[in-house]
Amino acid sequence: MDALRQMWSTGALMQVRLLPRQAGEKPPLFPYLCLHNQPTKKMSTQATLSITALPDSARCWVYQAATEIPETLVPAMEEALRAYTSHWESHGSILPAGAEILHNRFVLIAVDPRGDSVCGRSVDASVRLMRDLSERFGVDFFDRMQLAYLKDGEVRAAHKDEFATLYAAGEIGDDTLVFDNMVQTLGDWRKNWLKPLKESWMYRMIAD
Repeated sequence: MDALRQMWSTGALMQVRLLPRQAGEKPPLFPYLCLHNQPTKKMSTQATLSITALPDSARCWVYQAATEIPETLVPAMEEALRAYTSHWESHGSILPAGAEILHNRFVLIAVDPRGDSVCGRSVDASVRLMRDLSERFGVDFFDRMQLAYLKDGEVRAAHKDEFATLYAAGEIGDDTLVFDNMVQTLGDWRKNWLKPLKESWMYRMIAD
């Protein structure tokens, strides 16, 4: 179990694909910017960073897909994420940001506020981006009732109401590794995203 957690923290189990857009695919979504009432301002950009290049203090958000993201959708979805994170503007500055698709099941978005707060409008814009991705690709990223866990090296998910049944049946146990999508910083994500069920807030699904 410790070896698996170490592999997650170093990115060894991430299934990230940065493939070019396929012929005939729709163009990427326009990035959503925090404009601060400056519509005539020329938008600066920066290269989207790898998550591994961002510090532990970076803010992060994890979106879990209700079903596995089809491989054919990954390139266009990643292009839309790169377009957004290369324009992440907050309080008049372009911030280092990155996004990755993990195991074709999760989208991780992170931004380094560089000691300042991230403006609320830019965070709201990232949520709108994910809603648009859901609509465009037919993948639900807002089903909060689905909880994910690792079983035999595979990511599986179940409705929160099913956890007690799975526990009683032996499908999951105290040491089953679960994904805590409530992490708020990359440091927390690196250390605590994947943790034993008994150490997570999800354990109350069993106790209740």
